[in-house]
Amino acid sequence: MCIKDVLFELSRLDGPAGFENKITDYIIELTLDFVDEAKKDEMGNLILFKKGNKNGEKILLEAHVDEIGLVISKRIEGNFMAFSTDGGVDPKILPGQRVRFTNRKGERIKGVVGYLSPHFRRNVEKLRMDDLFIDFGIQDIEIEVGDVGVIDVEPVELNGDLVSGKAFDNRASCAILIDLLRRLKNVVLNLDLYALFAVREEFGSSGAVGAVYGIRPNCAIVFDVTHADVKDPTLSDVRLGKGPVFSHGTVVDGELLREFEEIANSSGIPFQREAVPGRSGTDTDLIQLVRDGVKTMLISIPLRYMHTPTEVLSLKDLNLTVRLMTEFLMRKG
Repeated sequence: MCIKDVLFELSRLDGPAGFENKITDYIIELTLDFVDEAKKDEMGNLILFKKGNKNGEKILLEAHVDEIGLVISKRIEGNFMAFSTDGGVDPKILPGQRVRFTNRKGERIKGVVGYLSPHFRRNVEKLRMDDLFIDFGIQDIEIEVGDVGVIDVEPVELNGDLVSGKAFDNRASCAILIDLLRRLKNVVLNLDLYALFAVREEFGSSGAVGAVYGIRPNCAIVFDVTHADVKDPTLSDVRLGKGPVFSHGTVVDGELLREFEEIANSSGIPFQREAVPGRSGTDTDLIQLVRDGVKTMLISIPLRYMHTPTEVLSLKDLNLTVRLMTEFLMRKG
């Protein structure tokens, strides 16, 4: 499968924070022939291991698999349900959306987000979550408090190499790691390579820490997304299609950063820079603190409209990142 097909299949799967099993199971299915070991830990993190030909250093590649979602909080009456958010969902994107929830039997149940029609709203106030509800259409629907769901949308190809869909944050990074492992299938490295597909990033990055503690890597390269094409004078200028983004800041190891910039420059791989003066809002923030500290590098994929069902990215950036990581690992190993 090409990287676009992998991304689209990952986008179609539902895996809000804390409910990522469908995603990690699918990744195991795709990568089992590429690695020496695949296991899940007690948190649900998926850890893939590719053994090197000698006792070299341990390099960790990490991407979170979860997405933002919705959770049923109570039955209002009949087929109407109140709901809350699982992760950073903006209420403004929800009115009129189709949604799908997974019940205790594993069945997908579809509904719509209801909101009082504008014909009956006398004044326009700030939208609140308690203004919204899920309409499942019939009263005896098998949905319970605690069932989780996502916005019901299909990934699509746009013009050029741009694509749009839900959960590209952070299934784009997952697709990169899967494609990288595929390319390295018949390559024996002089290092031990770990790929961590971490859970619960959208709810405080609680998933990755325990897995990294157990792996005890010499360094960790974290993959996530970052805001692109945003007109904000306080943000770095990041564009779609201009290559992966290297974070510059306190959470990133300076030596690793310089190494990646040298590899990119010598290989003719375009890249972008982003200032991250404090916390990055990614798993990087906690991974660097594990045990006696982990050297970390944060590589981000440019993304428009983050945390919406119509996130947009350039496939060119994904392929450039795979090429960059292939160069990095081949030089290391």
